[in-house]
Amino acid sequence: GLNSEVTSLLFKLLNNILPTDERLARILPTSTNLCKLCQDQVIGDSLHWFLECRASLEVGEWLLTLVKKHVPSVTKENIIKLDFVSTNNKDLDDSLVWIIANTLFLIWSKRSIGKNVDLVITRETIGRNLTLLRETRLNMLHQQINLVLS
Repeated sequence: GLNSEVTSLLFKLLNNILPTDERLARILPTSTNLCKLCQDQVIGDSLHWFLECRASLEVGEWLLTLVKKHVPSVTKENIIKLDFVSTNNKDLDDSLVWIIANTLFLIWSKRSIGKNVDLVITRETIGRNLTLLRETRLNMLHQQINLVLS
């Protein structure tokens, strides 16, 4: 259900090797660890980049709210690490991981080129990606994700 670009992003995210401002500052001594898109003095780590920065906040809040409907105890940190308590429903767990992974990928694809992330465009893109699943052997996953999104 997840394409290679999304799984690559997740691998880098989970291993803390994405080139965020914070990581680049550790590697390149002339770089600052502060977010380049925020006026505040905020460290541009993964949590900030994906869920807290003004450039991605609206989508981050939408994602957190959506996941909380099914896993009320989830935190932003849990979402970034894909570390949330199982719902004891494999289809629901798979659907949440698919939604989180694809949303994080869309956020990254905009943030990595210095652009703001738009909620309407993100939701439309998630919908198009979901439609592709319907045409594959993953039709059941498509149906479950539709339930989660509605």
